[in-house]
Amino acid sequence: MTILASVTLGLASVTWTDSTQAIAAVVTAIVTAIGFTLVYWQVVQTKRTLNSATHAAIYSQEQEINELFVANPECREYFYHGRECPPGQSDRLALLSITDMVADFFEHIVQQRNHLPKGIWPAWVAYMRSVYECSPLLREQLARNRTWYDSELLRLLGIGDAPGDELGT
Repeated sequence: MTILASVTLGLASVTWTDSTQAIAAVVTAIVTAIGFTLVYWQVVQTKRTLNSATHAAIYSQEQEINELFVANPECREYFYHGRECPPGQSDRLALLSITDMVADFFEHIVQQRNHLPKGIWPAWVAYMRSVYECSPLLREQLARNRTWYDSELLRLLGIGDAPGDELGT
C-alpha cells in the first residue's frame, strides 16, 4: 500500500462528527485565547484607573493642606521655615491639628507608593524629608507618636528604631 492510499484510507474513516469536534476544539481554543486577552486588557486598564485615582487623591489631599496655608499664611512658617512653636503659644492646638494632617498625608503617600507614577517617587521623598527637616512641630509629632505611623514612613524620614516589631507588625 502506498502512502497516498493510506492517507486516503485515513481520511475516508473520518466522520462528520470527528470533523465537527475538531473544529469545535479549535474554535474553543481561539475563543479562550481571545477571552484571556480581554481579561488581561481589563486588568491592565483597572490598574491604570487605580493608579490614576491614587495620584488624584494624593494631590487632592495636598491641595487641602495648601488651602490651609493660603487661609493661614502664618502657619506655613512652622512647616517650611523652621519656626518653633512653644507649648504655651495661643495657636499651638491649631498648628498641631495641621501637623496631624501633614503627617497623615505623608503616611498616605508612603502607603500608596506602588500606585504612583514611577518617576514621581524620588520627588515625594525629597519633599517629605525637606518638610520634616524644616518643621520642628512635625519632628515633635512623629517622635512623640511613633506608634501611630507606618514604620516605612519613619524609616524614610530617618527616625531611628521605627516601631512595629513590638506591636507584632
